[in-house]
Amino acid sequence: MEKLKYRHHILLLTPDAGLKRRGIKVVNINKNLKRIVGGFRPDIISCHTFYFFNLAYKLSRALDVPLITTFHGMFLRLYGKDYRSIIRNICEKSFVVTVVSRNYKEELIRALRVSRAKISVIKNGIPKGEVSRINKNIFKLKNYIPLDKTLVVVPARTDKIKGLEYLIGVAKKIKNGGFFFLVCSPIGRHNNWEKLFMKKLVELAPPKDVIDFREYAHSDLQKLFHVCDICLLPSLMEGVSISILEAMEKGCIVITTNVGGSPEVIKNGVNGYLIEPRNVKEIVHALERCTKLTKFTREKIKNNARKTVQTRFSEEKMLKSYEDLFLKVIKRHENKQRRTSGSL
Repeated sequence: MEKLKYRHHILLLTPDAGLKRRGIKVVNINKNLKRIVGGFRPDIISCHTFYFFNLAYKLSRALDVPLITTFHGMFLRLYGKDYRSIIRNICEKSFVVTVVSRNYKEELIRALRVSRAKISVIKNGIPKGEVSRINKNIFKLKNYIPLDKTLVVVPARTDKIKGLEYLIGVAKKIKNGGFFFLVCSPIGRHNNWEKLFMKKLVELAPPKDVIDFREYAHSDLQKLFHVCDICLLPSLMEGVSISILEAMEKGCIVITTNVGGSPEVIKNGVNGYLIEPRNVKEIVHALERCTKLTKFTREKIKNNARKTVQTRFSEEKMLKSYEDLFLKVIKRHENKQRRTSGSL
């Protein structure tokens, strides 16, 4: 949005105060939305969470503008029939559905029989990062991170789909193996079930000199990516993880599970490592393999990872894809309106 605002007018609907950005109007959803959005007179509505879908759909109907819904995460195999019904309903009512991976597209087609023509794949992208000037040892000392251990950053909210129970098994298995696991959850993110799950994980975990659970702001997580040795994400399900892309761009060796859109990002042994989900032994093996890499191999993997992000998952490429889709959908909707009015 920050980049698109220079070419388009943007109205952001959010459940909270939102981030203030010059050139972007931010509105709390508790206000009189129909009046506010109607005064804004949008050409299109883009919904990025199904929690807001009913609201977005009502607005699109009331204002007669097309609705695009984006699925950043989709868990058809994890949840039951009610969840599938919700996703199917969203697909039927949206003008176009976008997903972040080819895997998600094929899953919608196979499981819910959504028309292939109705689904667009727009992969996540990130901006090019700045060159790091962080002194690793000083940063680690200030943040109570052991200097004599391999730092493994795990960027994950405390949700079962992130596979953190298996991480606990890994930490117990190699607690004397010279690794320090730092689970980094978004600051202020926790819902009640996440708090309960966090409590369970802490009770099961080895001492804090082996694994620790902390909250970090996004900007601080980027600093951790600059200083860590390995980024590990043992998810049971995943789209295209923004955190994995950021870690790759910062020069981390990435280990993640062979699920969702991750194989569309990671080529095993080339720009990172893929492991099977729910497999403690594979995670341990991948971690130990990373510590034994030669300097040449390690730098080659890091360079390949950076190149992957810069060429295939850039913010510019993602924004261009969204912009092109928006303009295409607006034109299709206008043509549909003309045909409808011409037949009356």
